[in-house]
Amino acid sequence: LGGCALSETTAATLTFVDLAGSEAATLNTGALAIAQGVAVNKSLHWLKVVVHDLVARKPVVHYRNSALTRLLQPSLAGHAVVALIVNSSASPAGAAAPRETLDALQFGEAAGRLALAPKRRTEALAGGQLGKLQSLLVQMADDKATLATDAEALREQLGAYQSLIDEYRRDFVSAESLHEAEHAAAARLADALSRSEA
Repeated sequence: LGGCALSETTAATLTFVDLAGSEAATLNTGALAIAQGVAVNKSLHWLKVVVHDLVARKPVVHYRNSALTRLLQPSLAGHAVVALIVNSSASPAGAAAPRETLDALQFGEAAGRLALAPKRRTEALAGGQLGKLQSLLVQMADDKATLATDAEALREQLGAYQSLIDEYRRDFVSAESLHEAEHAAAARLADALSRSEA
């Protein structure tokens, strides 16, 4: 950077995600509700897959299989502080509730085994370079104003040239007009001769 002074800027991202519970198809009657339930279950499924793959330290983690895992990729990739809160009832109602509660607790237990290493992200900014860019922008603005002035002067000069051309055109005798004048003069001469002979 040519010896410019550098300053560090720390950037951070805070993400809050409210994970929906799994949706049983039997609880949904409308087509739209069923489609939404399928989408919720798909997102939760791929989040569980990603968490288990990260815990198993698999070389390839499929973050792109759902919008939820793509959103959480920066947090789950290992350079963030992640807090997971699992809410469950001590006496869940419904036939499928105990299984869903167990799934939620198992997911929380797996997420708790993630090996995350928070890392500060810093970006170096060149103060000198920033000053140069600002000076360049000012120079560009001045050049733009100068070009606008020059363009106006050129338009005025072109207008003067056009007026001069129009004046020359008015005073210019074309070959056609000269031929017409000669033809009229010859006609007047012939007419005068015929009158003198008469």
